Amino acid sequence: MEFLHFLESIRSSFGNVFFSACTVLGSEIALIALFAINYWCVDKRFAYEIGSSYFMSGLLVQGIKITFRVPRPFVQDTTLTPVESAVSGATGYSFPSAHTQTSASALIPTAYEYRKHRLFSAFCILLMILTALSRMYLGVHTPADVIAAFLLTLVSTSIIIYTGRKHGDKAVDITNIILTAGAVISVIYGAVLSTKGIIEYKYLTDCIKSAGACLGFTVGIFFERRYADFTPSHHSFGKSAVRLLIGFLGTGLFYCTKLLYEDILFLDGLRYFLTVFWITFLYPLIIKKTGII
Repeated sequence: MEFLHFLESIRSSFGNVFFSACTVLGSEIALIALFAINYWCVDKRFAYEIGSSYFMSGLLVQGIKITFRVPRPFVQDTTLTPVESAVSGATGYSFPSAHTQTSASALIPTAYEYRKHRLFSAFCILLMILTALSRMYLGVHTPADVIAAFLLTLVSTSIIIYTGRKHGDKAVDITNIILTAGAVISVIYGAVLSTKGIIEYKYLTDCIKSAGACLGFTVGIFFERRYADFTPSHHSFGKSAVRLLIGFLGTGLFYCTKLLYEDILFLDGLRYFLTVFWITFLYPLIIKKTGII
């Protein structure tokens, strides 16, 4: 906790705003945007590496969180005061850091993909460091939280990139099977812990949401490869912008179906499934079949 107290002692108004902005790099929205832009407009293979890296490391992080159930640092040490704006998003367990994992799962593949452009790769690494540092600066994670998340993501992402580039479609099939099994296991594990009163109901909800998104990814990839076989085309900036705008509007509509119902566990999982299924299959199928964008 000494390091967190040190960071607290050097906080400033500028630092609070700067690191609050940096922590957005570890949000799901940032990762979805990066994935969709590449999947729809640039390079489907590279986008798959980002997506599979995120879900593989995410399932592991979530499983570790509900297994060890480590409280947030400001709960462990009441003399530590977190930055107020960060508290609302720091409701779950602390170890490991999901924001660090999300950022790393997007930026490690990006840094590797563009490794020949050394300045850009270095910039990606800097962004990862800033995201991890922001979680500690804001007082919502410890060094152990962010280091564990980074190492776990580094290992799982390295395996995905290596096997994918060496074995191609076979590696994709195996990875999708592993991710599908992991999603199902995470829900069962969360349900058992919740039923026994070991974890609160909200953590089971998190398990179901992430499992739904993961299944939307694996099922969507499965259908896309067999029934759409969509290839991103290199359109003009204007056409690409229109394609992204329509795609993100559709993504938002699926995500916002939450407004149509109360808290129902199954529907929450289905909402996340359909949101990712739209990104990975439904929208590429529309683009391929209509050719309008």
